Amino acid sequence: MSLGRLSQLKCKSTALTAGKDRQPEAAVVSAPAVAYSVYGVLPMFSSRIKAALWAVNLSTPVVDFGGWLSLIQHQLRRATDYGCDLLVMPEYACMQLLHYAPADLSSKDQPLWLGRQFIGNAGDRLASIPPYHQGQSSAAPLGILAGTAPILRSHGLCTNTAIWLSNGHASAIQDKIHLTLSETDPHGWLLSSGRDIMPFEYRGHIMAVSICHDNDVAATGSKLKSLGVEIVLAPSMCDSKSTGADSHEHIFAAARQRGLDAGAKVYAVGAIGMAGGETCWGGAAIYDAQGHTLGEIPAMKETDNMYGPMLVELDDGVRVI
Repeated sequence: MSLGRLSQLKCKSTALTAGKDRQPEAAVVSAPAVAYSVYGVLPMFSSRIKAALWAVNLSTPVVDFGGWLSLIQHQLRRATDYGCDLLVMPEYACMQLLHYAPADLSSKDQPLWLGRQFIGNAGDRLASIPPYHQGQSSAAPLGILAGTAPILRSHGLCTNTAIWLSNGHASAIQDKIHLTLSETDPHGWLLSSGRDIMPFEYRGHIMAVSICHDNDVAATGSKLKSLGVEIVLAPSMCDSKSTGADSHEHIFAAARQRGLDAGAKVYAVGAIGMAGGETCWGGAAIYDAQGHTLGEIPAMKETDNMYGPMLVELDDGVRVI
């Protein structure tokens, strides 16, 4: 992507604050003299992004929000050690927090409970993850897609929202648009849908988050292409109720196809293990803009790795750690 095209992108996101409708606003295409990110003016990097895709092991218990942060910090250090620019976590990675939820918490009340963990902590604690730097201390800190979480809206329902961390800020960057039946069940989670894909700029590249079943819709590919998206972050969660490994393979194939449609690279990652009574099949894959698989972690529902395996891009290929 040329710097001229990049300079036309101005994207707005929203902070994680309670009691307000925080649906991200539509991207505004204008012609400012500088490139914008979701946090204002940034230098326009144009080097290749190297990502670490963390297939979180949900079965590993945490006793509080701080314990969850410590797991993220550990993986962030490892990603930094391997020279990565970006850490990507799965859809609903936050379900690991259910290990310390009240024993009598009903499934219907889980979204609000999880959302409160983020409302109370995201602005200060989640965004306070130390800015580990790649190489010299003057380099920009890594960006983190901290998976998705239910975020309460002003209409009283939650959205399934991707959380983006960068430069000391935590923002609600993208709402899931196409929800599953379980996500819209009036006797279950009963989430609210997002409205549109919201691109953002990171290190000179136009990126977008396309969450799980959003990739199952062909129109997503054409939308990504029209927005000039170069990199698609595709977090997912596939539980045993949705046929497990088969569902995982289907969702990853759909993410790969949307990348082909858009001419974009795809980083796909799903959670592994059990939390909140759900067993999830997950893994990770990197697809180039031509749909070739550059590396993968095959679908699994359990792992001996307490953190969960991570697929990292190197200068000369990829590695599972």
